[in-house]
Amino acid sequence: MIYIISALLVVVTTLIILIKLNFKYSFSIAAGASFMFTLIASISLSQNYTYNLIPKLNDGGIAISNRLAYLIIGEDRWSIDKFKWYFETSITLSLLIIQLLISCLLYEVRRGELKQNNITTPR
Repeated sequence: MIYIISALLVVVTTLIILIKLNFKYSFSIAAGASFMFTLIASISLSQNYTYNLIPKLNDGGIAISNRLAYLIIGEDRWSIDKFKWYFETSITLSLLIIQLLISCLLYEVRRGELKQNNITTPR
């Protein structure tokens, strides 16, 4: 949970700074940053999930295998199903953010072309 809150705070702060500095592709950069955070989280959660599928590695029990997974999952009732749910959710979120990134890029490129040709966008 700590990781999720920190990542959101970094992405929102980045977006605000980029907008104030009048960057051309500020939304795309922020979406790219959030994709990087979800990609790192997905890798961490996949490693944690697959590590716990092999009981011999944990003396027959389950454990969190890396610090980032611990920051995301926390100390609440660990189970293989819970690890799988977090991993699958992070993959889904990564795919949604990729779609958001593509949409932001298309919008910002189109907006830039309209401004370059002095065409106003309909409101």
